[in-house]
Amino acid sequence: MGDLKKMFDPETVVFVGADDHEGSIERAILDNLLSSHKRRLYAVNSNKNKVLHLDCRPTVGDIDDHIDLAVIVAPDESVLNRIEECAEKGVEGAVVISTGPRTSTNDRKCFEARIWEIRKNSGMRIIGPDSNGIILPNTGLKATFLKADPAPGSTAFISQSGTIGNAMLYRGVAHRIGFSMFISLGSMVDIDFADIIDFLQEDYFTKSIMLYVEHIRDAKKFLSASRCFARNKPIVVLKPGRYPQSAEALTAHAGRETGTDAVYDAAFKRVGIVRAKETEDFFDTAEVLVSKSLPGGARLAVITNSGGIGIIICDTLTEQKGRLAGLSEISVERLSRIIPGSWSVNNPLDILGDADMERYVEVTDICIKDEGVDGIIVVYAPALHCDPSELAKSLAGLSKKTAKPLIAVWMGGQYSSEGIDYFREAAVPVYETPEDAVRAYMYMYNYRQGIELLNETPEEVPQNEMKLTNHLRVIVRNAIKEGKEIFAGEDVVGFLGNYGIPVLKGTPHDEKHAAQENIIDEWALRCIRDVDFGAVILLISMSSKMRHQTGFAVGLPPLNRVLARRLMEEAEFPVEHRFTVKQMEETLINFSNLIADFPEFTEIEIESVVMADDKMYAKSATIQIDKGYQKGIVQYPHLVIMPYPSRYIMPWKLRDGRDVILRPLRAEDEPLIKEMMSSLSEETLRVRFFVVMEINHRMLMQFCNIDYDREIAFVAELKEGEKKRIIGGGRLIIEPDFKSGQFALLIQDDFHGKGLGEKFLDILIGIAQERELEEIYGVVLTENEKMLRVCRKFGFKPTKLPDGITRVSLELN
Repeated sequence: MGDLKKMFDPETVVFVGADDHEGSIERAILDNLLSSHKRRLYAVNSNKNKVLHLDCRPTVGDIDDHIDLAVIVAPDESVLNRIEECAEKGVEGAVVISTGPRTSTNDRKCFEARIWEIRKNSGMRIIGPDSNGIILPNTGLKATFLKADPAPGSTAFISQSGTIGNAMLYRGVAHRIGFSMFISLGSMVDIDFADIIDFLQEDYFTKSIMLYVEHIRDAKKFLSASRCFARNKPIVVLKPGRYPQSAEALTAHAGRETGTDAVYDAAFKRVGIVRAKETEDFFDTAEVLVSKSLPGGARLAVITNSGGIGIIICDTLTEQKGRLAGLSEISVERLSRIIPGSWSVNNPLDILGDADMERYVEVTDICIKDEGVDGIIVVYAPALHCDPSELAKSLAGLSKKTAKPLIAVWMGGQYSSEGIDYFREAAVPVYETPEDAVRAYMYMYNYRQGIELLNETPEEVPQNEMKLTNHLRVIVRNAIKEGKEIFAGEDVVGFLGNYGIPVLKGTPHDEKHAAQENIIDEWALRCIRDVDFGAVILLISMSSKMRHQTGFAVGLPPLNRVLARRLMEEAEFPVEHRFTVKQMEETLINFSNLIADFPEFTEIEIESVVMADDKMYAKSATIQIDKGYQKGIVQYPHLVIMPYPSRYIMPWKLRDGRDVILRPLRAEDEPLIKEMMSSLSEETLRVRFFVVMEINHRMLMQFCNIDYDREIAFVAELKEGEKKRIIGGGRLIIEPDFKSGQFALLIQDDFHGKGLGEKFLDILIGIAQERELEEIYGVVLTENEKMLRVCRKFGFKPTKLPDGITRVSLELN
């Protein structure tokens, strides 16, 4: 039970609560289910013998067939019985479309708790309650009362809200967007955003995801799934509640306290999700992010036959923090021969109201070839000398010859609408207003930036090997026993010093040194708890403590150098003094380590000063303790992103006696991994990856950037004099169902036969047991007898598959 693949492409469907009364929700669902002729459809209604041509069964248990999907329509007071019937029958999954009035808030909590209990005991997956159903156009499944008939396509739309989701689906259909999935999640008692995102990672049809989010129930699971998907395909989110008044309304609507919007914004950025601010942008962004071209930078060239429209674009571009491209001397010289009269050399390029198709195409071609231009917006306002259809056809053809994005603005309504199909066929985004075009370009640029950030290699931070934490944990435990709630003054100094955060001490010399005239800047580092995302870091300029102003930024721990630097950039930390910038980076990283190590701390505030000697110190600090904290089995209950698992670092000896360090892989290891991969023989690469791999930065960062919740990769580090080398590694990737995991090993050619492969495999089996997986498996070339021999030695059972592949599997419980 519980197979989402069967649930979303079912062979058998049962409609529980089926009715054929004209104009009813039940009839609309029945008509939609009957529109798919490839599935066996059953109807359940104890008060009817037939609905349309279908015989009715009194209960689901009366059906003599295995059921992949149940569509349940019932009011709250009877829906529990219907769900229990399906669970007892062994149904794979159910969509619960509630009708009638909702129960009160307290009763609702009990109602949802009972649904979760049924799901947990049976294994049946549940969408809803309060779902409006699901549509999968590519497989012909339409389990909903909605009349919208979206065309098959590559965009998946997942909505938490029923009514808003419905409206946006209809709007998407009107925009001629093709959908791979529409799903209304409802109350998300079981299946939530993360489950669907995980499912869509393996979906052939889906190239992008649109999310309408009001709140996240399991932030850790959501961020983990989103990060995995967003590394390869875009996710666009629309989330209301950006301001205090709307956040208040959202809390009332959700029936629960929701997390701070600034924290949601930071979380989306952390995993590469693009956030649309407006409904109109939502669909536009989802479309442009899957276009064949993304800009390499923010430098935009604007070509227009109206100088006024060019000025409007300048205003919008400034608001969006973009910039106009500076054209090269060669481009300016060529343009001077094309544009008549005393035209302005400035970008936007006003090619004048009498511009014909030839002038448009030549100017566009010059901008495409200019190395200082990253993207181009071409504006057409109705003119006598240029046919919009022919111009669109020519520009669409030109766009196919470049990797730079081309965006069209076709103004003039119906008059200029001709030719738009040429743009759509060439995947060129086209808009009716210049503001929409600029926003689309900036969404493309910001998405590219976000992906590059995910793939950026952080500089290595010197490890604080002197960090002594056990005695501090004892101090915290004793403080909790004594009912102490706050550490301040000297009580905090030991914590800060231990984590490499320099403290401005209170000696007479230091007091003089700390005189106000010697202070050149003041910043606060805070850790607070968010209701949805747990511990978060705030970097605040002491001269600007208000939100929505400069001097304020939010981040999620843990941090590395790249993430710390981005936090500083968002807070507009001054970059004039390189030493202070480096010191703040390290302070933020050390601060995030302190937060990670002590789940007992609910709030930390450090006031830091930058002195005239260009050094930074903590001037004062307080730590608030959760006096009710009790240690559980989860190591980091307060974090939604797993920190580096340093507990797995261990020394080991190769068979030839050389010492190595076995440790988890870090993003900072990219240069060492590149060196190892470049030294591998073609044969070693082939038996590991089944093809000869192209080794580039993107591939290496995806290899090194680990989500420790979902996978673990170990490396063996050998030190030769002062030089470090990585000589091999092993990886365990946990499947989205968290029941099985796939392992893979890679050993540098010179170190075959030294025992590393067996050691890595043994470690990975241990971690699979620790994560309570049911199975660990690997996929090996059948000709790779050395690897198969090791697997047989460790108890793995081999199964030969087609194409020269063998699957080896070890059951763990």
